[in-house]
Amino acid sequence: MKPQFWMLQRHWLYQAHPDELSWYWHWNWNRLSPGLRMWLNRFFIEFDIRQWAAIKNGKLLAIVSWLGTTRPTDLLWAAAPPDGESTGLKSALEAACHELADQHRLTIEYPAGEMAEAIQAAGFKPQRTLLWMCATS
Repeated sequence: MKPQFWMLQRHWLYQAHPDELSWYWHWNWNRLSPGLRMWLNRFFIEFDIRQWAAIKNGKLLAIVSWLGTTRPTDLLWAAAPPDGESTGLKSALEAACHELADQHRLTIEYPAGEMAEAIQAAGFKPQRTLLWMCATS
């Protein structure tokens, strides 16, 4: 992954998964960051990360990340602008599925309604839909 995309990727991840929602799953997005320090961390702790990016005319459209786990279902994490072009996310998801589907059962967690068309076009089916709500007062 190109290091210059990291700040935008992290921003999109925090938009889709804000800290207020981390009560049931703590996301440490820094595990996805580029650089020697995180490469060493991944090497010595022995966890696998793969990432696929959709880029058009030098512009980042979406990134899909996979972190190897011991769970029966592996999670994909999507980073895309909420109002962006959905074909980028679809392309990145299709590339990830093409590479991983033979070995892993894949799921993606993304806010309900956002990018749903692109996610379903890439072959995913809604399994559980959560609507996060907060008081406006």
